[in-house]
This record gives sequence, C-alpha cells and structure tokens, in this order.
Amino acid sequence: LEGHTDFVRAAAFSPDGQLVASASDDKTVRVWEAATGSCRSVLEGHTDCVSAVAFSPDGQLVASASFDKTVRVWEAATGSCRSVLEGHTDWVSAMAFSSDGQLVASASYDKTVRVWEAATGSCRSVLESHTDWVSAIAFSSDGQLVASASYDKTVRVWEAATGSCRSVLEGHTDWVSAVVFSPDGQLVASASNDKTVRVWEAATGSCRSVLEGHSNWVSAMAFSPDGQLVASASYDKTVRVWEAATGSCRSVLKGHTNWVSAVAFSPDGQLVVSASYDKTVRVWKAATGSCSSMLEGHTDCVSAVAFSPDGQLVASASYDKTVRVWEAATRSCRSVLEGHTDWVSAVAFSPDGQLVASASNDNTVRVWEAATGSCRSVLEGHTDCVRAAAFSPDGQLVVSASYDETVRVWEAATGSCRSVLEGYTDWVSAMAFSSDGQLVALASDDKTVRVWEAATGSCRSVHEGHTDWVRAVAFSPDGQLVASASYDKTVRVWEAATGSCRSVLEGHTDWVSAVAFSPDGQLVASVSDDKTVRVWEAATGSCHSVLEGHTDSVSAVAFSPDGQYLRTDRGDIPLSLSSTLSPLTQRTQSSHIFIQDQWVLLDKQRLLWLPSNYRPACSAVDKDVVCLGHSSGRITLLKVTQ
Repeated sequence: LEGHTDFVRAAAFSPDGQLVASASDDKTVRVWEAATGSCRSVLEGHTDCVSAVAFSPDGQLVASASFDKTVRVWEAATGSCRSVLEGHTDWVSAMAFSSDGQLVASASYDKTVRVWEAATGSCRSVLESHTDWVSAIAFSSDGQLVASASYDKTVRVWEAATGSCRSVLEGHTDWVSAVVFSPDGQLVASASNDKTVRVWEAATGSCRSVLEGHSNWVSAMAFSPDGQLVASASYDKTVRVWEAATGSCRSVLKGHTNWVSAVAFSPDGQLVVSASYDKTVRVWKAATGSCSSMLEGHTDCVSAVAFSPDGQLVASASYDKTVRVWEAATRSCRSVLEGHTDWVSAVAFSPDGQLVASASNDNTVRVWEAATGSCRSVLEGHTDCVRAAAFSPDGQLVVSASYDETVRVWEAATGSCRSVLEGYTDWVSAMAFSSDGQLVALASDDKTVRVWEAATGSCRSVHEGHTDWVRAVAFSPDGQLVASASYDKTVRVWEAATGSCRSVLEGHTDWVSAVAFSPDGQLVASVSDDKTVRVWEAATGSCHSVLEGHTDSVSAVAFSPDGQYLRTDRGDIPLSLSSTLSPLTQRTQSSHIFIQDQWVLLDKQRLLWLPSNYRPACSAVDKDVVCLGHSSGRITLLKVTQ
C-alpha cells in the first residue's frame, strides 16, 4: 500500500477485514481496500504527525491521534471529520475505541489518559497518576477496563467508569511502548524499550511470561482474535509471532527495511498487518510468517537468474562477483562460485544440469560444477566485458559474446578456444544454437545476424535488413529458418542457408527484445517493450494473435513443449488455441503463473502483491516456482500451491 509521503506510524484492519487504515507523519490517514491495495480515501485535517489510528467496532468510524494534541473521529465511508477531541496539553500518542464504540480513550505525553464520548466529543474522565508520558492505551473487550502504558516503565489498569486505578503492572526495565488486552480480557500484554513483551494477568497484575528475542525495542503488539497468539513489532525491522500461553516464538516476519511501528491481526486471525518507517504497510500470513522465502547471501545486485533444466536448482549471478547455486525446494545455498574479479552479467546451466557457465565484466567465462562449486575451466581470450554465454545442445561447447565485438566457441571440458567468430563492427548481443548444435546464429548491434558453423568457425551467411540493433535470435526446430528481433520494432524470418529474408513481421510499436519458434516451427512469438506479446505465422508473416494487457515489459520468451502456452521470464501465458484441444486436454491443462506490474498472477487472477522492495530486477519462472532477483542482492523464491 503505497501513497504516504512520510513515515507510516500505525495501521489497523476494519472489523470485517475489508479495509486497512494507516497513519503517517505526512499528517494524513489513508483508508485502503485490503484486497486490491487501492486507496479509498485520504483523511486530512491534522496539523502534525498522526501517531495512531483505529476503527470503531462497527467499522463506520475511524479515530486518529496526532502530535497536534487532538484526536479526530472520521466517517470511514466518506472521510469526513465528525468531531475533534481537544483537551490534552501535549502530543496524543495513542487512542482506542471501547467495544461498543461509545467511548474513545486517548493517551498523551501530558501524562494523562482521557476518556471521551465518541458521539459528542465530550470528555467523560481524566485518568491521572503516571509519572511520565503515556505511550499507549487499550480497552478490555467488555469496555469496563482501560490499560495504559507509560515511560515510567509501568502499565496501569483503570476502571473506565470511575477512573480509579485497579492495578500497577511493574517489571519492565525501560519505558513501555504498547499495551493490549486479550480478547477475553483475562490477559494484558505490554511491549517495551527493554526489547521484551510481557504477558500479565489483568485481575492480579502478576506476570505470566516474558517474550524475549527482539534485538531492539518493541514498538507495538497485538493479540490474535482467539487470544492464542501475540504479534510484536520492533525497531529491529521484524515482526514476531508468539504463542501467548508458552511465550515461544512461532515465526519471525522479515522484509521491512526500517523500523516497524505498528502491528495488527485480521479479524479471522489469518493475516498480520504491519506498518513501518520504510513508508510501507505489509500484510503477512500469520501461520507461515510469509508467502515467500528469501535466498540471502549476495552482497550486491542480482543481475541474472536461471533454473536448471530439471527445475531443482537456481543459479544467480551478482554484482558481488559471485554466482550462487541454490536448491529450489529447500531454499538452501548449495555452493558459492567464487573466482570472477568483476561483476557477473550472465549465467546458464548445461543441458544436463551438471555445469554452470558464467560471463563476467572481468572479460572471462567460467565453467563450474554445479554440485560442488569447483571451477572446471576459465575461458580467457576476450579483451572486453563478456555479456552472454550459452551451452550447445549437447553440452560440449560454450559460446560467449563480448563487447570486444567477437564471439568465441570453447570446449566446455578443457576450456580451449575452438574458434573466434569475427567480422562484426559492434558488440554481439545474442546467440542461439541450431537444435543439432552444428550452427550458431549471432545477433549484433551492427544491425546484422550472422550464421556460423560451430565446428569450423566459418561464416555461412550474413543476414542484413534490420535498421537498428538486433537484440535476439532463434532457430526453427529443423534449423532451416532464423528469426531475429530488433530495436527497429520488427521481427525478421530468414533462410539460414542463404541469408535471404523470407518475411518481415511488423506491428510492434517499440523495440522487440525476444523471439522464439513454436515446437512445430509454424509460429513465431515475439515480446516487445510496447508491453505486448505477438504470435506470428512463420510461413506468411501474418500476425496470428496479440496478447495485450501487460503493464510490464517481458524480456524472454519460449513456447512450451506442447505449444499450448508461452513461457516468459515473468511466467506462463496461455495461448488462445482451445479449439484445437480435446475436452480432456482442456480439463487437465495446468495452471499458469505470470508476474505483472506489482502482482504474481495465477491463471490471470491476482494471487500475491509484491511490495516495492520485492519487485524484481530479473526473474524466472519454472512450473510452480517463481524466482525473483533483487537489486539489494536478495533472491526470493515463491512456491505456488493449489
């Protein structure tokens, strides 16, 4: 949920779980639709930072507390301000509705708690006896009690009707930042700057358990609706979910990049929402702690990721000069491939998955054993950065393209250079082997495609006609045709043997980044920076279909083995070929995952929203696993289950 222009200090779900309200240092409260993330209304009127926010039990009202010394009550539906509660002489740090929505309690740095009538805004009572700022406030579920947390290191429990103090809860060794009653009113949980959460018996004031584990002060916490769990937010940038009865930590929710200021459970207890000084609100699954797993280890931007042919491994290339090989199922790092002396730009598995080739800015290609991480060979000879590398279909050869305007063909086993393919007047941007491994097609920024014999290095044909850089190239399955994609917004289909242009595929309105043939060679798919995917008839060049609606560019494409869908770096795109499928095939066709804009889609339906620091610099999808490479150096693996 993005839109605030300063720190987000607090967040809360509406009782029905449909809305989220967030409070910010930008002096506003925003009300969001939880399902879509769209902003329903912006509540403006406070003249200083908004410190806390809460919905009334019926969800009709929103109350907000501010450093401007007031509490405001708003209509959730319209965003109009119903009343301003004035009387505090210092910042209002927190407030809460009673269970029947009739009362609002507010806590202030003026060392008092005030109880107000929500309907009229009149002050019913002032609760005094704290000796320092009051930082947090909570009603019991029956509305009979009020608990307040203070910088005097204590929690006090008051009778709401009379304002008398029932008990003082002592034990924290630093100021208390948050307090909450369990749903049945039997327990009180308090969070403190001493890095702990304490669970107390409300009736007696005795301490039942101390929840330890945070490495910085705890800013907020909440009980789950059934009272079984406690969620705590901390300045250590994490949220922890604890078992209230035992005090054991069930999960640690990581992802925020700055202090976490607030936390709450959804009404069904399935979700946890957290607000952070990183200006974001995050929604988590309470049971698992997250819907993703982070592959952490790289210390700089991840530049490329690739799955092994069997989908069991993921290789990641990074600006930290290393390649890491991960087990997709367990998320564990199998090996760290170290040896490059500059950033790694590309990575590829051999067809049998046993080897990994990496291309680097240090002018070399390295071939590694995927299982052990040992370096089998260093391919040296290029005089400038190597930007791409690929294995031949039999895995015996490695071809590499460099900014030195050459392509080199190497023996994978020995690292010896078999041939140097020269003649380009600009750097080579893409390469492809024919299916039998006999030919190599190379695309260049000199606007040409050249087809070479892999064994001898002799140039068989030069394909000229593009008017701008050529960015991708592919052979047809029988090796007779070559398709090329260009910055001139066209795809060209050529005869591999002669270099003659069979057809020009026109229709894209921006540069074309990738191209692929269907398994039967009848169709060509192309993806473009115009955010469309086009499918063409290879024989005639006519456009078969245009797949529109994407909000991000797709940069890689291939047909599935059965030709029924396209596999891209952002996921699978089903083709409109249902008329050629039998009813049984249509029923059993697998679901398709795709990354679009800020979302992971399953069969075109939004499945998972990606927060800003989860949006990828590069990505790959293999069946039900999504791999996201991030500029921070992290990798996220998402396993989609149905």
